[in-house]
Amino acid sequence: MRFNTRDKKVFVRCSVMLMVDKGYSYEVISDSMGISLKSVQRSVRRYEKQGVDGLLRFHYAGRQSRLTTEQEAVLQKELREHLYTSTEQIQALIEEEWGIHYSRSGLRDLLHRLGFVYKKTKILPGKADAQAQQQFVTDFEEILEGMQANEAVYFLDGCHPTHNTRPSYGWICKGEEHAIRANTGRKRVNLNGAVNALVPTDVYVDASDTVNAQSTKSLIQQIIDQNPDKETIYLISDNARYYHAKILQEWLEDYPQIVWACLMSMARQVWLPPYSPNLNLIERLWGFMQRKILNGIYYETYDKFKKAIHSFFQHIDHYRTEPACLIILNTVIYLKAGRLKSLMTLNFQIIDWKQPVNS
Repeated sequence: MRFNTRDKKVFVRCSVMLMVDKGYSYEVISDSMGISLKSVQRSVRRYEKQGVDGLLRFHYAGRQSRLTTEQEAVLQKELREHLYTSTEQIQALIEEEWGIHYSRSGLRDLLHRLGFVYKKTKILPGKADAQAQQQFVTDFEEILEGMQANEAVYFLDGCHPTHNTRPSYGWICKGEEHAIRANTGRKRVNLNGAVNALVPTDVYVDASDTVNAQSTKSLIQQIIDQNPDKETIYLISDNARYYHAKILQEWLEDYPQIVWACLMSMARQVWLPPYSPNLNLIERLWGFMQRKILNGIYYETYDKFKKAIHSFFQHIDHYRTEPACLIILNTVIYLKAGRLKSLMTLNFQIIDWKQPVNS
């Protein structure tokens, strides 16, 4: 007995769901039936959204060379919600759903026209707590909305660039290679830094041998000394052990009253949720530094490497317009349910985002 195209698709979808019901993993179903993992996932999504009718429904209605406007809209929605890592996967999707074959070049043209580009995915913290991150955003928003002229807010973090050449993208003649010399050393520069959330060139860095409670104490002392008019300074950091160190906490409590009263009548430490580097504005400063003076640049000696890093922060004012675009209240919140919330100036904007379906 020979199956026509419609019957074969329906048979595959129903067989997938029967195997899922029996507890087989997506990988086993894919291998057993000789279909792609994406096909298995699509059948499951179809059933979850449309039930049995969805398994039996077939979009193909006669010979057609190109997708209609409505079909393109459906394809756009699918590609926004689920990650396809190759044109072959999308070709299979289109053929399965609508019985239309696109060449690879034709499909690339279609994808570009629909607004898609082929680029690297972004890694999200897998253990981020959506509720904790949302609470932090709420608290931080309250701080910003109530900010007075005699208050400031700083984000703190450590960074440890290694003396090793970092490859980067660049405009290179087609068919040629552009080699960059590499270092074999593993020495690193330890930086303990703070950035003013509202003035991104207001940066403090302690370049001690180790990032610990002592270097954090030195860093906070710099902030205090340079902010004699501030009555409240908010310090926002992750939960690194040295921020909780007894020596640092005791120093904060026992700081000479005349300095404490004038400079920080209330020095409040606000903790970032676990696994939330995306919420720390200074992470963007570290990334900006890497792009400016580390990526694609060879430093023959460790001393030259270290000097370049120190020089960057000593002359941070030269980049006054650039870091402002990169870090001033422009952070991303990764929510576990697959949504992104973007913090722009003082407003929150929610952007829909869904992770690829996993087996």
